[in-house]
Amino acid sequence: MSEAKSAPLDSGRWIYSVASKITRNIPGLTLTIITCTLAAQISLLAASYLPLKAIILIGSPSIPSYFPDYLKEFEQKDLFIVLCVAAIVFYLLYLASESITKKLTTLGSEKLVSNSSKLIVFDGQDDVARKAYLRLTRSLAAVVFLALTIAALGFIYLELTVAVIAFWLCMGVAAKAMTALKKGHPAPLTEGTHELINSMGSFGFLAAFSYLAYDLLSDTPPSLLPAIIGVLLTRQIMQRATLLIQDVMLLKEQRLQISALFFNGHKLTTESKSKATKFWNIFTRNQIDEWVPALLEQATQKSYIEHHVNWHQSGVHDIFAIEVTSTCRLGNSDTHLIKIFNTNRSTLAINEATLLSEPNVRNLPNVPFIHATVLDGFHCHVFRPEHLNKIPAVEFGIHHLELTKLLMRSTPSAALVQKYTRSRPLLWDRLNDAALANLGEALDISKHQAAFEVFMRHVESIRFLLRTLPLHVCNAQVGKDQIFISDTGVLTASYWGNWSLEPVGASLQVSSKLEPLLPELLLDLKEQRADMQDVTGQHLHLSALCFQLDQWLVKQNYLSAAELLPQISHLVSALNQAVPEGAACNV
Repeated sequence: MSEAKSAPLDSGRWIYSVASKITRNIPGLTLTIITCTLAAQISLLAASYLPLKAIILIGSPSIPSYFPDYLKEFEQKDLFIVLCVAAIVFYLLYLASESITKKLTTLGSEKLVSNSSKLIVFDGQDDVARKAYLRLTRSLAAVVFLALTIAALGFIYLELTVAVIAFWLCMGVAAKAMTALKKGHPAPLTEGTHELINSMGSFGFLAAFSYLAYDLLSDTPPSLLPAIIGVLLTRQIMQRATLLIQDVMLLKEQRLQISALFFNGHKLTTESKSKATKFWNIFTRNQIDEWVPALLEQATQKSYIEHHVNWHQSGVHDIFAIEVTSTCRLGNSDTHLIKIFNTNRSTLAINEATLLSEPNVRNLPNVPFIHATVLDGFHCHVFRPEHLNKIPAVEFGIHHLELTKLLMRSTPSAALVQKYTRSRPLLWDRLNDAALANLGEALDISKHQAAFEVFMRHVESIRFLLRTLPLHVCNAQVGKDQIFISDTGVLTASYWGNWSLEPVGASLQVSSKLEPLLPELLLDLKEQRADMQDVTGQHLHLSALCFQLDQWLVKQNYLSAAELLPQISHLVSALNQAVPEGAACNV
């Protein structure tokens, strides 16, 4: 079979080709892993079976009659000890086999990747290769184990074997029928799929046990020993069968990556995911003509006779937007901005809706938000902008600073603060001992070690001072495509997916131009917010420095972070005595 096929093989042939490739490349190692896996499975079966036999033995007045004759030569107590010791030995053998399998699997995956003679194909490829090799060898071992177990069960209890095989045949027919109903496009593997497969195995064991119970109550019941062994073997068959199905499905999910790793003729190409295709299809002309009128009628409770749609550059990957100018029957028109979030941006959609739906946030410079819904499985937000004039790209720095200053006027409601603090750390929480310890390790071999030691002596005061500052809604990641400017110079933001609550002063750009800005900013904030009366320019400066410090720590830019430490320590020394103990408003 050719290693590189341009046309996609079906799943069975592809798995066979992967198994053949691996077996040819490292036959000895693969056979050893399969043998160890089988030894582990058989040892675990024995370790589960022997304690049950020991308990039955010790609970009987003598050695039960259905025990094999060679065991009846032992004394009852001695036989109990032998069974217990044997159970321990088999369990230790199971642990040893699992340990050997794990080490050999890592070695085998490394050899396979090395034999392919390729560059690094994608991040985390070693882990993908190791797991793929483990699943494949485990699947091969499971096939052998299932064959041996079913053969043993057939020899001991033929009727139960027929019942087990009939169950899996019925499940296979049902799965095939469901796939046919979905027109050959099975749903991607999810946690729910795993749960369904596990439930199927449990249901199979219940069905087999029900048959066993019926047979035991019949006129010609089986003997007790075959029934006990039958229960244990049936349980193992169901567990291994469900694990085999899950391993095969997981291998199919990573088909492109595995082929790129193990086959010389395969290259990793971008796979067209069904959900990505579905997301793009929303924006075809026919689809837009269908859902835009219904959505706007739902959002505005108004009926429009015509919609003119233009693409809107959102500035965020996988968040698409359109501008819709709608005309009413009376001739007047309304403009709406509609944003659709792909599934991998659902968190950003929920963050934005949470903030913009909060009624008691004052002074928030946002584009008016009127509706949030789910459109064909994707989060959708509708805005009613007064205009759609984006700021000139060359003036982004100026307007971003102005928007940052405007945002400090925003006063979050108590309910929003409570929601936020229950789910995310605030600035003083993010400057925790663990984050600062990493900084200390980096600076221990630098010229900034002394500055760090001084900083650490003030760290508790720093956290306390930050708690004394009022919070504001911060939108530090807003970009040039997301800031609108009116004809009169009023700024608004259209994107709030990454908003956070920060002390006033945070997100101001730290530079030599910062200090001259603070007096005017402080005067404006005191006019806009009643909770700013005890705040000074030094507080704002400290907040800006600490916020920048946190950003550098996240990026592991420790030398840039170190340059801020002397300024922070100096400000804290000046402020520390001036803050009364009861002034903290965010403790």
